[in-house]
Amino acid sequence: MNLHYKTEKVLSGWPPEIGEYLHLFIYFEASECLTAATVTAAGAIAASEIPYAGAVVSSILTAYAADIVTKNQGSGVDVEIRIPIVAATGLASYVHISTHRPADATSSYEGYFTSMRATVSGDALAPGTTPDGWERLGVDLNMGAGGKYIYFEILPPPLPQSIFTQLLAQHRKVLGQTQLGQAQLQQTLPQKFCTSPLILKQWPPSSAPANFVCAVDVQVGQNAKPPVGYTQIPVDLNMGAGGAYIYVSYEVGTPPLTGVAVVAGSTAQIPPPTGYTRISVDLNQGAGGKYIYLCYK
Repeated sequence: MNLHYKTEKVLSGWPPEIGEYLHLFIYFEASECLTAATVTAAGAIAASEIPYAGAVVSSILTAYAADIVTKNQGSGVDVEIRIPIVAATGLASYVHISTHRPADATSSYEGYFTSMRATVSGDALAPGTTPDGWERLGVDLNMGAGGKYIYFEILPPPLPQSIFTQLLAQHRKVLGQTQLGQAQLQQTLPQKFCTSPLILKQWPPSSAPANFVCAVDVQVGQNAKPPVGYTQIPVDLNMGAGGAYIYVSYEVGTPPLTGVAVVAGSTAQIPPPTGYTRISVDLNQGAGGKYIYLCYK
């Protein structure tokens, strides 16, 4: 069983009321939610770890035991609970039960890249190409923990001239306008297509420049320093959510990495995408919410 909890002031969203809540995320292993009795027993263990509100949590889990068993599809169950801090306010407790998935969210960039950054926003942002040509990964690094929305963004390298020339020739043929000059063709050839991961993968590692990212690392602590030779992204990935100070750094050199990904889920055992290596530092460490990991290949 995994348990995270914190107190927070809900300003909007779920639940709809505004007020102070104790916010809990509980992951029941499949064996802990086979029957109502096993749910109640596991819930009592979880409740014993929560100061002051343990009895309330235990009673809620007992009341919802049958629903938790129903949601168990062989991979466990996630239970999210919000309990009002002051009962006299009249606010109700809220419970959300869902079938556990090993990874609740995954986003990746496939191809070589020259830099990384973290973008902070007060609102959720869509993944994809940014106006200035970066590729945004679609997993909020504060998922489930409140605070700011934070996303990794990856900078693709400029396309090799040899490949770009081939694309221009293909594009000219498709348009059927062989008289167009290169400058005109560049205006009609979508930049996103030029820097797409599928195109970048045609660039063999043996010819990759030394300014491609070749390693990534995670540091924990307010004044944590990156390894020698690394560039640290100057954004605390737990910004606004409490918990530990988390920073990510990257190094350029050879051989280059060929992809980077972020996975999020309700258990520390989330596997990385196929072919990737997971860095075993939770990017939500100490803040509650989902377990979130940076992966590379």
